[in-house]
Amino acid sequence: MQSLDQLLKDESGTDPSLTIRKAFAPYTELLEVEGYLEEACVVLLCLSHKRSETHNLLDKGLARRTIMDKLHLQACADEVQWLHTHNLKYPDIRVSGQRLLAASVKPAINSLSSADCVQRLGWSHNSASVNKAKLFGTFFCYQGKPTCLAQLIAEDDQSWKQVLMNLGLKSQEWTVFKDKFSSELPCSDFPDEVSPYSKQLTFTFKGQDVSLTPVVSNALICDLQRISRERVGRYTTITHTRPSSVGDLASSLGGRVTVLYYPPSSKHRSLSTLHTSNLRSLDSSAAIFNHPALKQSSFTEVCNQLIYSAQQQTRKAEKKLRKESLKGLQDALIEWMAPVVEWRDFVKANPQAGLPAIDLKEPLEYRLAHCPEEQLNELLTETNQHLHLALQKEASTARFAYHDQLLQPLSSQLKKLFKRLGEVEQVEDMEGGRSYLHLTGLRAFDARALSSPYLVGLPSMTAIWGLVQRLGINLSQLLDDEVKIDSVAWYVQQYALTSSGKVPEASIPTKDNGLKKPGLVDDRHCDLVMDLVICYRSEIPLAEKADLIQAALPSRFAGGTLQPPPLYERREWCRVTNDKQVLFSQLNQLPTSGYWVLPHKMEETGLKENLKWLKMNPSVKLVASGYQLLEVPRCREGANQPLHAYAEPLMGLAKLEHPMKVRFQGAKFFYAKAFWRMKTEDLTMMVSKA
Repeated sequence: MQSLDQLLKDESGTDPSLTIRKAFAPYTELLEVEGYLEEACVVLLCLSHKRSETHNLLDKGLARRTIMDKLHLQACADEVQWLHTHNLKYPDIRVSGQRLLAASVKPAINSLSSADCVQRLGWSHNSASVNKAKLFGTFFCYQGKPTCLAQLIAEDDQSWKQVLMNLGLKSQEWTVFKDKFSSELPCSDFPDEVSPYSKQLTFTFKGQDVSLTPVVSNALICDLQRISRERVGRYTTITHTRPSSVGDLASSLGGRVTVLYYPPSSKHRSLSTLHTSNLRSLDSSAAIFNHPALKQSSFTEVCNQLIYSAQQQTRKAEKKLRKESLKGLQDALIEWMAPVVEWRDFVKANPQAGLPAIDLKEPLEYRLAHCPEEQLNELLTETNQHLHLALQKEASTARFAYHDQLLQPLSSQLKKLFKRLGEVEQVEDMEGGRSYLHLTGLRAFDARALSSPYLVGLPSMTAIWGLVQRLGINLSQLLDDEVKIDSVAWYVQQYALTSSGKVPEASIPTKDNGLKKPGLVDDRHCDLVMDLVICYRSEIPLAEKADLIQAALPSRFAGGTLQPPPLYERREWCRVTNDKQVLFSQLNQLPTSGYWVLPHKMEETGLKENLKWLKMNPSVKLVASGYQLLEVPRCREGANQPLHAYAEPLMGLAKLEHPMKVRFQGAKFFYAKAFWRMKTEDLTMMVSKA
């Protein structure tokens, strides 16, 4: 932690005022001021003026004149009532006359929240008063504790009282400010009504419909700015056109607020020409196997671990490392073989393509795609040789080709994959009256990729849960019988980010026949093609009611538009079954260019630690997955439901799993690990593993 002492003694030649101004900004680490209270007070008093008027933040003369200016001092004190823990004006500045103070609560379900961050208050009110708010609202560290001048005065800290009196503050003024700040900084303070410009989401909370208003935590958004400057994690920038109206943080950043950036990769490939394109690739001597998978750092790392695993200090450590390495080796080989296996599935699902007589002169990929299951093992040795030749051709992997420590592991893992290709796993057809609805090829346009105030990536899991719940409600109304949604699995085939600003309201005519334009709200949106597998319960069989299911599909998703696939692509996009094996066989034919979004357990605690862990596990992404209620739901004017609560968005983890990996891990793995469900515990609502 940096101290004011270090800044004052800095002899680097840079302007000390610039360094000190940055150190007191809300996007930097809190500055320790113990031992230098007078200097800290002088800086805070000077910060309450416009930047153009204060060239020296250590000007005691200006500090004394500021204290003697009673109107200015009172204007600064009046801004304390707008200090908050959660910013109601972020990002919509039209919310006015409200502030929120709430204690940070540790979520009952493991997730990322402000509970693990340095607790600090922010400010948002009239943009003209952004500098005046800095005197009593700027946070720093005193005796190892985050605080601000308003809190110290409310606590009647005698050390700070003496320093301010030495600068010209009268004892009676201290007493007035102490009483004022004590009443204006309670432990909690919630608005009595919901602003018409505040968002409201409806959830079922403990059997009742509750309206939630998501609010951004000042502590968490400030920590994000600080950690981003340490080059930990991935980030993008959200721009606010009127930053001073948003709050002190946005103002100090010039409106450029950093948020986490964890979108999935975007790949697109048409399956309609898969067979033809592969034949064309073979004719041009192009590879069908996914050779780039062998050049990934994850593959070279597991190969090195297998080679040097015997150097572990204990036998137990050697076994553990070897087991983990074999799993990584298998994953890499699955990706390597994925295009050929996908081609094989395509040929099998399209009998019109025919199974021609296998010619030994045909390329290996062609024979693997077309030969019957009983003849697959005959191609194992040749595939193994092809793998080593592929390793040999690349400079980064040549040392692994025919390596004596890798011959057996590579051969055994290929043998396992060939065995799984030919076997049919037996799973139960029914489980407690549950059935499965598979919606394929759904198109979402302009869905919110800024799924949380802190995160750009996949649309939120609460949006997925809200979509399937609305589908269940619509079906129940059409069938006049309850359709209860149990859980949902999510497959993303295509994902494309778009960037566009949204106008929050129409331009307002002015008295001089002009137009007052509203501020643009920067946002991130995405278009995606996806499949949903919905587990549900119903007394009425839905297999013969595809038309009703299609009619019940909601038209909105994550703030965007949801549409079924075009008729020229797919006429049957809605399937109902209670046979798990049949469903899993259908899911195995999904394109390998997509990925399953699987729930993943959070391995670390704290924001910075999780961001470091994510760097080492690129297939795992942050997702907006729920809310931590800041209060018990209660009646509030302006709410869409009888009960309302303010809530802080939570972030969880999701693993983007290659479809071929899910296939080879089997149906039992899919039904046990791939499904999501909304869970409620205490005041925590989160979509997590079913």
